[in-house]
Amino acid sequence: MAVEMVARTTIVVALLLGQIVIGAGSEFGEASAHPKSSQPVQEEEDEPLYEKLKEHFKQDYLNIGAWLRTDLDIQGNDEADNNDGFRVSRFRFMMSGELDLGFGYVMQVDFFRSPSILDAKLYYHISDPLELDAGQFKSSFSREVLISGADRDFIDAAGAPSALAPNRQLGIQARGWISKDKVSYSAGVFNGNGTENNNDDGKFLYVARVAYSGRPLAFAPLGFGSEREGDVMEFGLNVAYSDDDDAPIGSLVDNFDGKRFIIGADSHRRWGKFSVTAEFIYAHLDFDSGGDANPFGFYATLGYKLSPKTRLAVRFDDLQTDGLDDDRILLIAAYSHRPTQATRFQINYGFDFDNIDVGNHVLTLSGQLRF
Repeated sequence: MAVEMVARTTIVVALLLGQIVIGAGSEFGEASAHPKSSQPVQEEEDEPLYEKLKEHFKQDYLNIGAWLRTDLDIQGNDEADNNDGFRVSRFRFMMSGELDLGFGYVMQVDFFRSPSILDAKLYYHISDPLELDAGQFKSSFSREVLISGADRDFIDAAGAPSALAPNRQLGIQARGWISKDKVSYSAGVFNGNGTENNNDDGKFLYVARVAYSGRPLAFAPLGFGSEREGDVMEFGLNVAYSDDDDAPIGSLVDNFDGKRFIIGADSHRRWGKFSVTAEFIYAHLDFDSGGDANPFGFYATLGYKLSPKTRLAVRFDDLQTDGLDDDRILLIAAYSHRPTQATRFQINYGFDFDNIDVGNHVLTLSGQLRF
């Protein structure tokens, strides 16, 4: 186990550091450590109805949106419990805006999930270096988590962020730019119980992230770097700590009692039609009942922009749970096409890398509308 972990860690560190050295930038919309999207912004075309929709529902003080997505899963076996079929995976309503003196709000509900309230955040934009958030929202850990699922290359999130990242929490957070449009930070204190609207144990979860966003870092003496317009590089470091009683740990543990320490690093590069994204997360869980666990995982994604509206991607996704759940190593290929700015169609095909029997293959088709 130790040898495998060292080997995997070496691979992902090489990927993360290799992206920094070779070069490539980001789309941070607000003063935060949150990346906006893993993809270039789609070129606008003549869409009069969509422009009319934006005119009525997309204002600075009131921005109303919706996200509807339907999926079809087809597995490679004929067993009765293979879960083939259709599902409505997203049915969300969003509302946000900024009012006078920098006070703003973000609200999001999902009618097909429980609990249905996803985001209920108030914020106060004091200046570019400082913005304060309060309420329920995504804690600043993991690039994969912070990007909207509507903008990912893949239909489902990668294994390690889903299993280990704190994700949505109730609490407060400070964020902003250390260096305008280049280095951002985020630090928050949360209940640590996910989206439960209480804090029975009186303990807190602490989460912090620092990120670089901008043009590629060039190393002229070594011949590395890039000055091409549109080249993008992002790099982020994450850390979280808590002393928990009966708290969920991602998708791995429902009721955790003990101390958790989680660290992670993520990197994204885009140059020309290509993009590379990699992320590594490691957790140390010290159980009050005795013993500990050290789950970890990483993923690496290679993307290619086939046309302004079409992308291809392939992902290697490795999650090692240290006995808390089944380990998995997946290889997934993805195709996505955006006919309009509001619509998107995706095809994902994946299988278990350790067991390539056709019975473990999964084909997922997805169609979404979001505005």
